[in-house]
Amino acid sequence: MVRYSWRDLGTRPLFFPALSLLLGALWATGTESFAGVFLLCALCLGGLGVALGPLPGAHLAVLSALALTGAGLSALEARVDLPPSLKEGGSAVLEGELERVERFDGAVRLRLAVARAGLIPEPPAAARFRVSLSGRGEGLELHPGQRVRVEARLVPDAPPSNPGERDFSSARRRQGVAFTGGFVPGRVLALSPAPSWRLALEDVRGRLTTVVHGVAPSADAAALFLTLAAGQRADLDASWEDAFSRAGLAHVLSVSGLHVAALALMTLALLRRGMVRLGGRWRTLEARRWAAPAAVPFVWAYVLFTGNQAPAVRSAVMATAVLLGLSLWRRADGLNGLSLAALVLVAWTPSSVVDLSLRLSFLAVLGLVLLSPALREALPLDRPSPSEPRRMKRWAAQARETVAQTLCASGAATLVGLPVVAAAFGRVSLAGLVSNIVALPLCGVLTGLAAGGAALFVVAPVVATPVLWAGAWASELLLVLTRVFAAVPFAAVEVPGLGPWLGGAYAVGLGAWALG
Repeated sequence: MVRYSWRDLGTRPLFFPALSLLLGALWATGTESFAGVFLLCALCLGGLGVALGPLPGAHLAVLSALALTGAGLSALEARVDLPPSLKEGGSAVLEGELERVERFDGAVRLRLAVARAGLIPEPPAAARFRVSLSGRGEGLELHPGQRVRVEARLVPDAPPSNPGERDFSSARRRQGVAFTGGFVPGRVLALSPAPSWRLALEDVRGRLTTVVHGVAPSADAAALFLTLAAGQRADLDASWEDAFSRAGLAHVLSVSGLHVAALALMTLALLRRGMVRLGGRWRTLEARRWAAPAAVPFVWAYVLFTGNQAPAVRSAVMATAVLLGLSLWRRADGLNGLSLAALVLVAWTPSSVVDLSLRLSFLAVLGLVLLSPALREALPLDRPSPSEPRRMKRWAAQARETVAQTLCASGAATLVGLPVVAAAFGRVSLAGLVSNIVALPLCGVLTGLAAGGAALFVVAPVVATPVLWAGAWASELLLVLTRVFAAVPFAAVEVPGLGPWLGGAYAVGLGAWALG
């Protein structure tokens, strides 16, 4: 692990542009009408920065342009156009495209991008907003990508009225969600079929679910494995989510960097070995250089299969940069890769800046890159010497170093994400400092089995069955470990939210110490 300094940040060409775009996207809501102004000013400042060229201060104009671009894109995403009669909600007819369909316990939750809307019995008029609807969904076959007409009872989106309840209203406003409500199950009409590739994807997921439940030792183990292999987190019981949070293992429940990286490495190794075995001209070429770009489509196919979860997209962007770098004989840089992922995600979906799982994913990687080396230097342990002649002593030193680095990585992820975790959950897991060390080998194996099993199931379901069986039993073992660590006294401690000013001071102080 190499410790970064302040100067190193300036030598990474993507770090400050990504930071500027991110800060702009965090601009307060309520500025939707100024989207055009923000983007026009960004264009002018960007042109000024290019015109100034190498002159001092030119880079500040470019960074300001990126910040205004982030604010403009965020305002565009949050903009809503409502028919005047619909502003207070009520019984309405909506037409639009389904963006999300979630099923759980006989109910279904829909996210609809509305194109036409109107109060009953008025005819629908042109509109632009999103709505979250829920209702009973027995026998209701709906898929993302379908265009539907639905009758719903709309309620203007508002903060929660219960004290202590988590407030998602700000995030929903950034996504252009104007209403929540319920729909009438018998009054949903599909106006167009779902794309064929989505239907094929749902079919594969359904068959995978059936097979995993058939080989798993328990329903909870099957639900955990499907969470990792196919992104079906809604099937996991809420009590288990709480247990994983208390044990400091909540990061395992999202299809994140570890899963995508495992699939990328496995795919790269298999493609490289296959090219070498082809013989002929491939023996005269560097197979890894050709296998690396060929692995990129497989990485993105897995992200699509698991539901395009934001942390997985972040990791896929970084994995793509690494793989393309291998094909060009370029060494990847962690900070540049993370910055590239931030640029892509914020430019594509500005509201992702308030996505909790994505925030924790980015902060965890940032902690591993910047803070973990500083924590390792602070530990009063000598690093293992490769010249140690005694094999057993050398192995013992390497094992100790592995434990030390794992502890530093776990501590870095905990410290960096503390303000976000405290604000979102009101508690921080202390058990995670130990549970991550104990469970890391098992999590690594389970990650490989989940990613590899899902990929193999798509190609050869029969061959994938032993892998799925092993993954389901590994999931059962992880559940046992989680239950043990969650039950430890003081596994998690209650902490108040730091607030924006104290949280900012905490981040600056931690960053200053990490960068020396």
